[in-house]
Amino acid sequence: MQTRSSNWRLCNENTEGRPVVYKLTLDSGLMREHSLSPALSTLKAWQIEGKIEILEVDRADPLPAAHNPWMGALPGREEKNVWGGKKRALPKRDPKATARFGQIAAVIFPMRDTHRLNMSELNDVNHLLRHLTLERTIFVTQNNASFIDGGKRDQIFAALQISVMTPEEAVAHIKKKPLK
Repeated sequence: MQTRSSNWRLCNENTEGRPVVYKLTLDSGLMREHSLSPALSTLKAWQIEGKIEILEVDRADPLPAAHNPWMGALPGREEKNVWGGKKRALPKRDPKATARFGQIAAVIFPMRDTHRLNMSELNDVNHLLRHLTLERTIFVTQNNASFIDGGKRDQIFAALQISVMTPEEAVAHIKKKPLK
């Protein structure tokens, strides 16, 4: 296991008089009891002590088309407004976010068409997009296949400046380089 602490981006800004802390984004499901490792317990304790901030991203919960006012009707059924009242217009897409989504998808899944990602792959891309949007410090995951193996960690850092670590690496890094 290699560590490249010189490559990991740190949070140095002290905004609004708050103490500077690491801002971790945890991949979905890491804080659930069945997967709570000693490293995750340490991170959770540090969050309670105010030493770090943790954001746990959730998996997307897609609504079936019949219950989603922005999607058409299911095949073979007439379209109707199941919400009652006036139909809502589709929200406008932010071109910057759409471009960023495509950039992230191309880094994580270079051999896939970004318009044909499965739900798990969409979640992975959205988690990193949220991490970037909220300007978090470290993305913590146990999903080695999508974020770490095969040089993906280095590719993600080179293209997006996102530090990806396992829970154990995050604990070791924070112990080694605490923010003041």
